[in-house]
Amino acid sequence: MHYVLTPENRPPSLRLLLFQGRHLLQGKGGYLWQPAQLPRLDNGVPLLSLPSTGSASRFAAVPLTEDWRHELDAKEVGTRELLLREGFEQFSLVGQGSQLVHWFRSHRFCGQCGAPTVLRGPRRVLGCDHCDIDFYPRINPCIIVLVTRGREVLLGRHARHPAGMFSCLAGFIEPGETPEQAVHREVAEEVGVALRNVRYVASQPWPFPSQLMLGYFADHDNGAIRLVDRELESAQWFDIDDLPPVPSPHISVAGRLIHYYREAVRSS
Repeated sequence: MHYVLTPENRPPSLRLLLFQGRHLLQGKGGYLWQPAQLPRLDNGVPLLSLPSTGSASRFAAVPLTEDWRHELDAKEVGTRELLLREGFEQFSLVGQGSQLVHWFRSHRFCGQCGAPTVLRGPRRVLGCDHCDIDFYPRINPCIIVLVTRGREVLLGRHARHPAGMFSCLAGFIEPGETPEQAVHREVAEEVGVALRNVRYVASQPWPFPSQLMLGYFADHDNGAIRLVDRELESAQWFDIDDLPPVPSPHISVAGRLIHYYREAVRSS
């Protein structure tokens, strides 16, 4: 796939996700645009190709540098609100696009010499010609864990959660750590309890902005809840059949962990 969109380069099968800053542009036909709908392509527009989806169409994300809302008769939609909307069928596609746009916008200059980077197609890579360094999209690995104690699960609440919502505990993997070590450390740091029997369950790319969430179950070993570093507003044990509002299993791996464990307890 080409990496710059020009008037001469408009493949009819190409479909575009247009990002205006941190927002996605939505038109009357939805979130996918055809190249012919875009105005003013004389200087070329960056084209960040998305991995193949098995569809006959090809997809790319476009980080717009000018405000085209009025020309396209489009409105801005917050990507976080959109991606967390239950039943949104294009989660994977828009999530990939938003991660590539974040990478593109945060690596416009070389971190070593400060020179502008250039997009090297057809690979997804920004390069510095002066230092001969390439910058690829970065993924930040994180753990997310459902701590269990028989019929009870330990859930925490962050200030950024919607009112009343609780979720699994999570955190970034530090340099030199295994994911399992990060599970033990994060839980100890956040709620002060010790774990045993840590086991991997599932994973999920999480585009806020570029995480890979590794989901685990872990059994409570010992210790009472103490909000050690005050990262959480609240944390408590809940019976699996008396849960507060939690993430949907159709959206997040946190919701799937809770759903899987509840079903396992009910069937035992």
